[in-house]
Amino acid sequence: MLKVEREQRLEPLLLTPREVCALLRIGRTTLWELRRKGLLQTIYVGRSPRFRREDVEELVEKLAAGVSNPLE
Repeated sequence: MLKVEREQRLEPLLLTPREVCALLRIGRTTLWELRRKGLLQTIYVGRSPRFRREDVEELVEKLAAGVSNPLE
């Protein structure tokens, strides 16, 4: 998705854990496992964890491409 398209739709840059779970259709436990394995980086705003939309999209692309180790 082009950056311009994203800006026009005013999509949030940071997502809550609940939003990430809904986007990926995974449970909270799976989300925290992805985080623990280093597949998703957590950004804290105060004490609230957030995930960059860009990181979530990148993870999906790597998994779709069949990358055996998405950390590379």
